[in-house]
Amino acid sequence: MILSNPFNKVFSKPSFDLMHFLGKCFPLSAAACVSVLLASITPASAQLVIFGEEVGPDVVFTVSGSFDPGIPDDTNNFNPETFFDPSGGSFEAWQTATIVNQFALDATVLFGAGLLQENVGIGAGDNFAIFGDELSLDNTYVAGTPINTTLTFAGTTLAALGVDVAGGPYVWTVTNSGGTITMQFNPPAPTVDNSALRTSLSKKIKKLKKEARLAKREGQSAKAKRLLKRAMKCQKRLKALG
Repeated sequence: MILSNPFNKVFSKPSFDLMHFLGKCFPLSAAACVSVLLASITPASAQLVIFGEEVGPDVVFTVSGSFDPGIPDDTNNFNPETFFDPSGGSFEAWQTATIVNQFALDATVLFGAGLLQENVGIGAGDNFAIFGDELSLDNTYVAGTPINTTLTFAGTTLAALGVDVAGGPYVWTVTNSGGTITMQFNPPAPTVDNSALRTSLSKKIKKLKKEARLAKREGQSAKAKRLLKRAMKCQKRLKALG
């Protein structure tokens, strides 16, 4: 007697229904099996973002996210340093002396006309660097784990660093894996010219005080108080303008 074997049926056909096959073998978890199978062949999709913004008097860049950089093209040795060069497409915050894995990028991406700022910024967190068309990561980095890095420039602005905020976002693509690194910005608030309003308020305050003195000399104390009260309101508005 020849027993029917579902494997014989399945593999005797040139094509087969994967869900039907898994349903025969594992009737209670066919869908789960398909999910596991697809997950095992789907590359990591999480990407890295370099976010730059003005925070108070400083400029802060934050690198966050995770991805799969693929197989390194080369290795090197780095010492602690920071490197920022918009006109050369380079960005580095390296905190420790370590062996580096290097990965080719599809192109050198320029993100402004600013010139090299070496060891001016303050780096913190994970080691991370882009030099033109090459990405550098600590050789201990495991694909898919989070990267968290900051690079801070004290007492400056994005414009002073020579970053072209309007031209972003800027995107690098890792040649081996297709993973992407995107640099984007929170644009600084536009500067409002309040000089005309300040001049107008100053003149109004001067006029109100003059009228208050005249009213007081004429014995109109109530009117003088009202005028001084209006002058004080104008002074508060002027102070709020900075």
